[in-house]
Amino acid sequence: MAAIEKRLEKLPNNVQRDGLNMSVVQALEDDYDDAVSALLPGRRAGAELTRVRWMIEELRVSLFAVELGTAYSVSEKRIRAVLNQALAPA
Repeated sequence: MAAIEKRLEKLPNNVQRDGLNMSVVQALEDDYDDAVSALLPGRRAGAELTRVRWMIEELRVSLFAVELGTAYSVSEKRIRAVLNQALAPA
């Protein structure tokens, strides 16, 4: 909730940057959703895909409420690397 409040406080002064950041987050969420949808029926997301989901949430905090800090360093590049690893054939 605190992250949402921080984002709303900043929004009036940073509409363009907020939109750009949101497009990054949305693209990652879309790719994550595609990866989960591609799983065989009855198969659950593995640890790497679960990690991607939480990394996206941490990125959201780092982009929109940086003052709150994140549990670990996160970036679009790092998330994509983990997502690619999760999608790689075993």
